[in-house]
Amino acid sequence: MLLACLRSCRLTTRSTAWFVSLRFTLIPTHSRMHIPPWVTVAAAAVLALPFGWGLGLLVAYVVAGKNFGQLPAATVPLGIVAALAFAFWPLFEPSTRLKVMFGGSVAFILFAWLVA
Repeated sequence: MLLACLRSCRLTTRSTAWFVSLRFTLIPTHSRMHIPPWVTVAAAAVLALPFGWGLGLLVAYVVAGKNFGQLPAATVPLGIVAALAFAFWPLFEPSTRLKVMFGGSVAFILFAWLVA
């Protein structure tokens, strides 16, 4: 049986291994993993919440100074809405939006950790 398979699968210079019969075709594989864009946009939307929160607090601090009182009650929702609008804005690629949201969230969280 094995000899019959070896005789039927003649090896040429551009051939496959002896155990691969001619009825199989090799499928080319890609070296990069592809993530669907909707997954990236969903991750950017989740990261828009801490990014928008930090953006709202930063705006309140810039507008009113150190004793900003109740001002974040108005600026934090605006920051979250602005961050969500950027997360779903199709002008930039989904990976760029995710990178901006991730970098901004990390920066705001790191800044809050250093200040506290």
